[in-house]
Amino acid sequence: MNKAEIAKAVAKGSGLNEENAQKAIDALVACVGSSLESGEKVYVAGLGTFDVKERMARTGINPATNDIVQIPHRRVVRFRVSTSLAKRVR
Repeated sequence: MNKAEIAKAVAKGSGLNEENAQKAIDALVACVGSSLESGEKVYVAGLGTFDVKERMARTGINPATNDIVQIPHRRVVRFRVSTSLAKRVR
């Protein structure tokens, strides 16, 4: 399911038109993104939790060339699914 299909499903389920559903989804994505940028966790009941994890710099090996490479420090987005959604999928 892509973003346009989600917008259609949201429009159908909420009574919004597709344009407003798309705007709502865009606003949600922007809100989650800005919260994660500032280091906040985002919890959506029934869906899960988005947060940012710090990965420390480390040394790795390129498997193609066996060269040792430095992997820099970075921040990554992590998503943990809610237990209620996980149970529905099982």
